[in-house]
Amino acid sequence: MRAIIIMVAGTVVVVSTLVVLYILTSVPSRNYSLDVDAMKDEQSLFVNSRIILTNTGRLPLTHILVDFGNKSESISEILPG
Repeated sequence: MRAIIIMVAGTVVVVSTLVVLYILTSVPSRNYSLDVDAMKDEQSLFVNSRIILTNTGRLPLTHILVDFGNKSESISEILPG
């Protein structure tokens, strides 16, 4: 009986610690933060470029200019998440 109580208490401590760590890491800590995932694939006839922007901050990002070198694009707003 005593071993079961110790195992249940240990499980509760581990699960609660994992839940707290998940909550702390999933909440944005900065007002403005941008995650950029860019790829450039050079092929024999053309170059294929791709970029993924993610707003990881708390507030919206506005007036973003993406420069591909030979071309640029403007993004008016990216909402958080």
